[in-house]
Amino acid sequence: MDLFRSVRAIAGASESGDGRSEYVDWDAVTVAAKSATDAGSLELTPEDREGYAADVRDARARLRSVGGLDFDVPETIEVQNRHHWIDANVATFRRVMRPVESELQVAFPNATRVINTGSMTFVLSFLASHVLGQYDPLLLADGDIAVGSDGEADAAHSLFFVHPNIVDAAAELDVEYPRFRRWIAFHEVAHAAEFGAAPWLSEHLESRMEDGLETLASGGVDREAFRDLNVAMTAVEATPRC
Repeated sequence: MDLFRSVRAIAGASESGDGRSEYVDWDAVTVAAKSATDAGSLELTPEDREGYAADVRDARARLRSVGGLDFDVPETIEVQNRHHWIDANVATFRRVMRPVESELQVAFPNATRVINTGSMTFVLSFLASHVLGQYDPLLLADGDIAVGSDGEADAAHSLFFVHPNIVDAAAELDVEYPRFRRWIAFHEVAHAAEFGAAPWLSEHLESRMEDGLETLASGGVDREAFRDLNVAMTAVEATPRC
């Protein structure tokens, strides 16, 4: 970790000087969050690699069988370190915040930029050290969905496992690492099953998110939209625990 570099990146966020309207310096967030966070080891043994792949395959097969569901998981399953996770989620936060940033007017843009950059750095640094796995349906993706090696657009979802966090959590909980990793895989693939079995869910979340962000950008708060989002995401997160 390099905390001095992290602070310097946040402090430099006020020096936009390039006509950008963003009220968060996302490049600075990336540098600062990585500098404040230990990347963690991503030295995977052959058993680790096969274990992740087998866990995802088994989870998909069993959920399809038990639930009678027809759903897909992303073709590429990413096993990441903490810095990889930060990269992926800076892109997500940047995409989601774009509608607000394009409309927001503030009295002191440089100071606001530094504060917002520091806040996002703290959030991403904290989450990067605690997130175990993540199913991302890529809401509000528009046209910036990743393109695969075959030149075709990847399906609008992705699946991440943060390997060093899984290893550390298993050790801290004093549980068998392979069994714990498998539980995380089943949990995240269950999210893929939820979105696959309910195609309307992504559209509903996107619609309510857009409503909330548009109102927020205009200076108001759409409490109903955010309440709907909270209820839906609570149900999504609670279901895989059953």
